Amino acid sequence: DPTLTTASKLYVDDNAGYIGDGSVGAPFKYLKDALDAAVDGTLISLEAGTYELDDYLLTKRVIIRGAKGAVKTIIHGGTPNGGSSDSGTFLPVASKNFALENVTMRMFRDDKPIISYTGSNNVKVFMLDGVIFRDNNTQTKAMIAPSATDRHKYVYMYNCLFYANSSLSGAVLDADKDVRAYN
Repeated sequence: DPTLTTASKLYVDDNAGYIGDGSVGAPFKYLKDALDAAVDGTLISLEAGTYELDDYLLTKRVIIRGAKGAVKTIIHGGTPNGGSSDSGTFLPVASKNFALENVTMRMFRDDKPIISYTGSNNVKVFMLDGVIFRDNNTQTKAMIAPSATDRHKYVYMYNCLFYANSSLSGAVLDADKDVRAYN
């Protein structure tokens, strides 16, 4: 369970000033800055707000968690209409363990998955918990999909909500050992 192995914690608040170090007293303003600063085992805590992210290749073992709940913590696509540059996935995950919790993924518009996940020999867990997928349009692709033949050992999706989206499907869940989707 990636939620049990956090080594450090970084804070992000879209109401913060432009200069922050990720501490409680000086949080980062942008999610990208926290992802860049994170090391393996980091918990990234997002205050209520809206955070832009687009085509960020995640290779570190992190947990991204909305502190105030999914309805109040939104991660959205990069261009003004919520679209992408058609250059890749919103959040391609290529890390050993990954968890995304209590956020809304919104306004991604591209013919690519919102979140793709790939594996390797060391990959263990890919987990989504309490994530809302709303107002996305991935056209001919699933919103969540594996991106390579290497798979995570465990893929979990708990308490996720999909609505007002246009896509081929909500999620393609694939793992070597165990796949679970609840509620």
